[in-house]
Amino acid sequence: MTTAIIGLFENADIANKVVGELTKSGFKKDAIEILQNVAVSKISSRLVEAGYEKDKAESYAKAMQQGGALIVAEAPDDKAEEALSTMRKFQALSPEALLEKISKRMLEFRDVDTGAPVVDALYAPAKIFKGKHLEHAPDLLIGFKPGYRSSWQTALGAVPRQTVIPNTEAWVGDHCIASHFVPGVLLSYRKSKLADPQLADLTVTLLEEFSAPRADGMIGRNIY
Repeated sequence: MTTAIIGLFENADIANKVVGELTKSGFKKDAIEILQNVAVSKISSRLVEAGYEKDKAESYAKAMQQGGALIVAEAPDDKAEEALSTMRKFQALSPEALLEKISKRMLEFRDVDTGAPVVDALYAPAKIFKGKHLEHAPDLLIGFKPGYRSSWQTALGAVPRQTVIPNTEAWVGDHCIASHFVPGVLLSYRKSKLADPQLADLTVTLLEEFSAPRADGMIGRNIY
C-alpha cells in the first residue's frame, strides 16, 4: 500500500532538489510528481484523488497561483515518514507560509534602474471581504507605488521578459496603485461621521436611507 505525501515549496529549483533527494533514498521517480503553473482545478483534483480533503486541496491549489511548486509523492506506507522528513529538511511550506514569503519578497522588490520600491501594499481578500463569492477571489491583491502598474502584456496573460518596463501608453482609468494613493471626493450637504469614507460605505448608506436591508457580506458603514 502507498500513501500520498505532499510538499509545497517556494520554487521549482527547490522542488527538483527534493525529488533528487527522494530518488537517492530509493523512491521511484515515476511515483513523484511536480505540479507547477497548472490550473487550480487540476491541482485540487490531483490532491483529492490522492486522498486529501477538498478544502485543504483547494487551499494548496489557490496558494500556488501566486507561485511555488507542489510535490506529490506516492510513498510505500513504511517509507511515508521518511518522505515527510526529506520534505521538511527542504522547508516544505504551508499555503499561508508560501503567501507570506511571496508578500515579503514583493514588498522588498526594487526597480533595477532607479532602486525605487515598486509595491506599496498587499491586500488579502480573505481578511478584508466577506460574502459567498469570496472563494473566487485571488489570494493577494497588489497595491503598486505611484508610477507602477501591471503591464499591458500582463493584462493579456503574457509575461514580458523584463520585470519592469517603461509604459509608453496613456495612464487612463488606472486603479492598480495602492488605494490610499487614489483619494476620492464625497460631496454632501450632510457632514460625514466617518473620517475615511469609502466606496463600500456608499452602498450601505443608500440602503439604510431607504430602510432597505443590507445584503449578507456587505462590509460598508453608514456614512451618517
